[in-house]
Amino acid sequence: MDEPEKRRTTLVDRRFQFRFVLTFVGILLIGAVLSGALIYFIATRSQLPLGRSDRRGLVLGIIVANGVSLLLLLYPTARVTLRTSHRISGPIRRFQNIAASVKEGNLEVNTRLREGDQLTPMAQSLGEMVSALKEKLISLQQKSEVLTASIEAAVGKSDRDVYLKTNIREDLMEIRRHNEEILKELLKYRL
Repeated sequence: MDEPEKRRTTLVDRRFQFRFVLTFVGILLIGAVLSGALIYFIATRSQLPLGRSDRRGLVLGIIVANGVSLLLLLYPTARVTLRTSHRISGPIRRFQNIAASVKEGNLEVNTRLREGDQLTPMAQSLGEMVSALKEKLISLQQKSEVLTASIEAAVGKSDRDVYLKTNIREDLMEIRRHNEEILKELLKYRL
């Protein structure tokens, strides 16, 4: 893989990453503005003169403002976090299920993801991989069937020819046995 292609192939979509970071920065910015506005409101409504050394009211106001800001931002932060984690962890869980299905011989798996999931390119690659595997297994099965026919024809000839029967038949039977094992393994896959 050359250097420009390496740079283009990333695990996380840069636009998604940018929107994700921007969302959290936006929530923090809203929290800071909200907290600052509440502190300003409490400080201007406070009956303490600015020069007075006892600022318990102002400190209490800051604590209340930050508490209110925290409560107001808790829901949007939790929602963004949950939504984003579902867009990433959901596809990963789905990939685990697909891999388990393929392991058990099911090559008729659906690798499509929900619209907006971040691992869609990986799902497409996984789907292409499963399709290519299926095609190769079908090709192997067809070649094995041709080999089976050739073996059966050779065994038939060896039964009629004394020289072949004594010198080659045993080897043909061994080849037949190996080919049957290959076919048995190929039949485990749902093609």
